[in-house]
Amino acid sequence: VEWETKMGFSVENNRITGIGLYECTVLTLPESIGNLASLKKLYLDNNQLMTLPDFILKITSLKKLALSSNNLTTLPDSIGNLSPLEILNLTDNELTTLPESIGNLTSLQNLKLGYNQLTTLPESIGDLKSLQTLNLTNNKLTTLPDFILKITSLKELFLGGNQLTTIPESIDNLSSLKELNLSNNKLMTLPESIGNLKSLQTLNLKDNKLTTLPESIKILERRGVKIVK
Repeated sequence: VEWETKMGFSVENNRITGIGLYECTVLTLPESIGNLASLKKLYLDNNQLMTLPDFILKITSLKKLALSSNNLTTLPDSIGNLSPLEILNLTDNELTTLPESIGNLTSLQNLKLGYNQLTTLPESIGDLKSLQTLNLTNNKLTTLPDFILKITSLKELFLGGNQLTTIPESIDNLSSLKELNLSNNKLMTLPESIGNLKSLQTLNLKDNKLTTLPESIKILERRGVKIVK
């Protein structure tokens, strides 16, 4: 459901299945939302939420939770209760860390964490075996952790605007990866193994400190991979 107004509801079989509250300068939410046992989609983008209320984390029917452009600094451990969640959008908040319990969201397909203040990630992210899109654009990551490279389901990995200086050789574990964005980092070299990404269609290397590229880049170019330098 795409909401045309700043407040909206979707209803199926006389049950509320979706709520959208956009740009409503919401600071708090009514606890009664936690009683909506059929709620699948909750959009709370562009508000002023500083914490995520516990009662939201009891709505175990949720499949999409959108919280972009709020003032969240942390997530409660109970985020891991939302195991059916497929899409979690936390773009443009003030997050500095994530709880280990995020690894319990094993149905998650799309995790949007861009434009936060993350310097590290919990190892449990490597347990998100259904994840297809991971967006970490514009954070403060200095290394790409090995456990990210165990998520072989990943199709899109966005790492632009961080402080990465190297990429691990094991990048080629991501055999399903179609798009890799490494733009605007501090990369001086790339591993030869990057040429082994057999599903890759787009590679963005713009605005780094690369003086040379690995020979294997030619393999990608011959395959028709779009490479932005």
